Amino acid sequence: MKYSYLKVNLRSFVFLIKILEILCGLKYSLPLNKCPEVTNSPDGLYSPYTEIELKILTPGEIAKVTKAATPDINKANIIAALNGPMAHIYIKGNDWRSPPNETLLDSIASLFYAVFKNGSSATGTLQKMIEDHFPNLGSSIEAILIRSNLNAQYEIVQEVTEDAQGKALVISGPIGTYLSNHPEYVEAVDRVTRMNNSNRSGDIILIMKTRRGDISQRYTTGSACKAWHGSLAHSDSYVPLIMAYPGGNKYELEPLIDNTDGCATGEGCDGNWRVHDLIKTSVERQYR
Repeated sequence: MKYSYLKVNLRSFVFLIKILEILCGLKYSLPLNKCPEVTNSPDGLYSPYTEIELKILTPGEIAKVTKAATPDINKANIIAALNGPMAHIYIKGNDWRSPPNETLLDSIASLFYAVFKNGSSATGTLQKMIEDHFPNLGSSIEAILIRSNLNAQYEIVQEVTEDAQGKALVISGPIGTYLSNHPEYVEAVDRVTRMNNSNRSGDIILIMKTRRGDISQRYTTGSACKAWHGSLAHSDSYVPLIMAYPGGNKYELEPLIDNTDGCATGEGCDGNWRVHDLIKTSVERQYR
């Protein structure tokens, strides 16, 4: 049982290893297992994050191979929740209930943008690093969402630059125009807005490319699989809900559907949030 659990976790964290390589390798040009502690030691390995020691939460087995990971949530300042074609990245502030550290937030968002979003256009040292470490992920992300504080709305990362001091500067804008221009998404603006939850959703959200017609443009943050969920695409957005019960027939069931707000026989419902309403209508009908 322990072996099976470990195998599943390690397979699911392939993308997490890539994130670790970005946080460590791109800044220090070192192998993953050589990622340094934050220090002012004479070896010159100073943190690019204002002396914040990068620690991403991982299973203990992964934490054994790099100093950039820890199984202790109190020591971690980055959490990556990987969900197939979408990933939520959480950045710690003073604690896990406070707004994310602004410097760390912008720095990590800029690294994701440089590698996963715009990596195919990289030049020089960055291009070489991407070719060596992420040859198939250089343009794997469709969009990066960022939230400046826990009560803010998500915005699309549009550009990444640096200020006069060399600090990462993320330029973002409203999600409406960008997401509305993607016909492969279903009610994307409304769903992203509804998803925004200060206690649950990530400070950074990675939306991977999920093109149905071109398998080379389908990416996941987990291990390869035949099916997944979590994207804004049609294939993940329409889920069948079968209404049936012993002794029932369509003449009894159809009124239950038609009398539920947002639902209609033959057309379905306008969102998965109607499941609660359908169940409520059905129960009320049976026990009235």
